[in-house]
Amino acid sequence: MNAQTFKPKKLQKPKQILCVITFLLATTYNCATSLFPVKTSIEKKETIAVFVNLVEAKPALTYKATRSIASKNIAEFDEFFPMFKQLAQKELPSVKFLEPKTTPQEILGQTVYTYDFGKTGAKIGIEFIPATTYMLSNESEYTSEKLKKQSFEQTTKIVIRFREINGERLGKYIGSRLGYELASVTINGSCDEECPKNINAMMALSNPGKLAPALKAQIPENLKKVIQEILASKED
Repeated sequence: MNAQTFKPKKLQKPKQILCVITFLLATTYNCATSLFPVKTSIEKKETIAVFVNLVEAKPALTYKATRSIASKNIAEFDEFFPMFKQLAQKELPSVKFLEPKTTPQEILGQTVYTYDFGKTGAKIGIEFIPATTYMLSNESEYTSEKLKKQSFEQTTKIVIRFREINGERLGKYIGSRLGYELASVTINGSCDEECPKNINAMMALSNPGKLAPALKAQIPENLKKVIQEILASKED
């Protein structure tokens, strides 16, 4: 196979997500409900559990009907969660943010994670997700120089979602099931001839960790906006 070269085109500003009703298992929809339960927990100075969704944090690549999941997370993004906790504590000093113990388990060849919410005493949880996705074009194209290229779109979003905690289990979503965006960067690029169809190879080629500074710069201001939305919320 010929050596591949990565050619980024440009950074794109993230597009705002419209509230689209999409039924999941005929019961769960994506339109936002009130964040008032989170506001209530903050006003009562209750403990709030904060944790990383380690499944959705793994980068993924989609090509036609196939999906490739990375074997590991992006190391440069590991600093985002401690940064988020520190900023949240600074903005809400009366609240105790506690990270539950996380235990990996192998079920049917897949790694799943359990969280010990019971020991946190929290009624509200904040799910932190640094998600990176690659979408490859279905077909390769020829440039004006008659060179074969395959284009791709690489998107990284840092999102938080709010969940009820019922004892030791996560309950329903609070607010938007899609979550609240703290940072987002999208790159359009191309590969000589064809892009790797394996996510680990694609990550090695495109080096997504280099986006860390651009993402990090967005988090403080966007977190403030989310907190303002929480504090302004009213009961349904």
